[in-house]
Amino acid sequence: AQVNYKIEGDVRSALTAADLAAQMAVVGSLEQEWGNGLRVVGEEDLVCDLTDASGGDVCASELLDPQPPAPLRRDYCGVLLRVEEEERVKIRDVVVFVDPLDGTREFVEGRLHNVQTLVGIAING
Repeated sequence: AQVNYKIEGDVRSALTAADLAAQMAVVGSLEQEWGNGLRVVGEEDLVCDLTDASGGDVCASELLDPQPPAPLRRDYCGVLLRVEEEERVKIRDVVVFVDPLDGTREFVEGRLHNVQTLVGIAING
């Protein structure tokens, strides 16, 4: 995998095109489903603008060509779809936090069993 670093010389700040492509896929699907009213904070937001990785090959990768996101799998969220109207949360009260490739260093080292995507949801928080 091609690697740049958000902080030059810090192996814990590794950045790959897979990080950015995964973020685009997750955030794109969320925005497609819930629109701009949903606040999403991604770990890689602005990484190609504000870090040492900005001039690297990763930020110019062909993996980052915009493509329409895949629709969300609603069958994974069946219990959420059965929530009563009075128990539903207003979209403006929700913030979603995305770490698209948690374990980038492990990804680079080929230890894929230690890599995952993390999505956290905060309500009124």
